[in-house]
Amino acid sequence: MKVFFIIPPEKGIVDKPTSPQRGIACLAAVVRENKHDVAILDMRLGYNRKDMLDKVKEFNADLVCITTVTTDHKKVYEMVDLLKEKGFKVALGGPHVSAFKKKVIEDTKADYAVKREGEGALVKLCNGEDPKTIKGLIYRNEKEVIENEDDTFVREPDEMSFPAFDLFELDKYIDRKLPIITSRGCPYRCTFCSINLTSGFMFRPRSAKNVVDELEHWYKKGYKYFGFNDDNFTLLPERAEEICDQIVERGMKIKWELRNGIRIDKVNERLLRKMKNAGCMYVAFGVESADQEVLDNIKKGITAEKAKEAILLADKVGIKKGAFFIVGLPGDTYKKFLKTLKWALELPLDEVRFYNAVPYPATDFYKWVEENA
Repeated sequence: MKVFFIIPPEKGIVDKPTSPQRGIACLAAVVRENKHDVAILDMRLGYNRKDMLDKVKEFNADLVCITTVTTDHKKVYEMVDLLKEKGFKVALGGPHVSAFKKKVIEDTKADYAVKREGEGALVKLCNGEDPKTIKGLIYRNEKEVIENEDDTFVREPDEMSFPAFDLFELDKYIDRKLPIITSRGCPYRCTFCSINLTSGFMFRPRSAKNVVDELEHWYKKGYKYFGFNDDNFTLLPERAEEICDQIVERGMKIKWELRNGIRIDKVNERLLRKMKNAGCMYVAFGVESADQEVLDNIKKGITAEKAKEAILLADKVGIKKGAFFIVGLPGDTYKKFLKTLKWALELPLDEVRFYNAVPYPATDFYKWVEENA
């Protein structure tokens, strides 16, 4: 089967993305490993819908797979219409599908949708298995939309292929940087976060050896800059230390950053020093608010004092650091925002980011907004 993956043209704070998309790279790798022809179009690099249709036609795709986020789902639905008009089979995936499930098929002309982690379902679909037997798949049966039971999450991430970054136009990204994910799943229950819809609550870490094997794989190809995009890189500090130790032991002169945010209660001076020694140049802390009532309302499980300690430790070690905050969470007020702003400005932070609270579908925060708006 010829499988064509599309990353829609989402706009960020800069005109082009800094690096390729890892999720699609992982899916492409397992599909290719199963002897299918695979291509990827990252429309964030400036491609329009005509380009999309031309490239899909040129590839003569049997199946077109599009990743979907809720903020841009309407644009994706329009892309589906265009592809279906030309007679292509279309499958949707990504966080939007995991949140809305069968409604995605009901609202579009797409043939299939894959919820949660998609490797297992997508490979089975490409291999020609009967859709009604494929866990995690949503599909059309004539005029009826069928949603199969959820597939199990990937239990042994070490067994997964390294992502197929070679299928991307790597010379067109802003940075010569590759995204790394060393674990899947998050055991925390922050009310605003939607990651559990896709990856679940069970923390499934890759071994330190497997992570550093991947880093070394790309390092030997000339890549020396990596973005660790985990939700919980330091959840097991000993594993994080081991990753750092192996980077040093293998003599890799790399730089890497943790811009996705880490738990402020899962760092210590020893770990931070090892991180810096292994090439970590930046770490972001997910603080959200300096007001304890707000932190308790969102089930963050931290205190502002603990956050301050972590930030000061990073400063002591000499790693550049930033902090994320969210404005408008349950219990927040303008006065509390000013309190949080003052708190942040008094700390030795190299970067501070304030975001508006967004109620992502199927999260506890979304339900709270429905009940209190």
